[in-house]
Amino acid sequence: MVERSAWPSVAERVLRSEGLNISLINLGSSGYRSAQVLRLIETYVLPNNPDFLIVDCLVHDSAPLPGDHQRAWGPARELLFQSRVYRLLWLAVATARGENTGPLGTVHIEQPLSPIGGAGNHEAIAQLAAARQIPLLFVDYPFTGNPIVSYAPMSQLPAGVTVVAATAALIATGAPASRLFLDANHLSVEGSEVVGRAVADSVRAELGL
Repeated sequence: MVERSAWPSVAERVLRSEGLNISLINLGSSGYRSAQVLRLIETYVLPNNPDFLIVDCLVHDSAPLPGDHQRAWGPARELLFQSRVYRLLWLAVATARGENTGPLGTVHIEQPLSPIGGAGNHEAIAQLAAARQIPLLFVDYPFTGNPIVSYAPMSQLPAGVTVVAATAALIATGAPASRLFLDANHLSVEGSEVVGRAVADSVRAELGL
């Protein structure tokens, strides 16, 4: 699916059509887990002083990172983090170890609750955003099923953070999952339109508009 059809682009288009001078920058990468998203936010997003953050990760996807994640990671791996080859190699090794089962795997669902609340690194992301006083939105990670299900339900996300009810928005269309998804968890153009509009609604509410 081309970038302009992805839900961040849809949300940006909707908000701009309403006269808002707003840009949504999509830094998502298929295969990233919440630990990598946390590092991405610390290393590349926060230095650019964003007005808000939107995070779309399933819960129980990776163990919580300890301590000061950015300093613990080191400058060498920060450079490697920018390399697509490095990310592909990382995913290959994780798969060989049985740590990355792909979108149809269930390892992340069967893992025990994490010590910081059962949400992988979502709690750390929420704490980071709160410390910088940056509004944060979690998307509830829709996943194909009968019915469509959420892999980041509100009950398993940190309290006090706005959650975009993307799963409910998809279900409300009445369309079959085969129309809304390209595969287990990647949205079609139609599905992205629905989620993008749900995200736009939440951003508008977050900004008090």
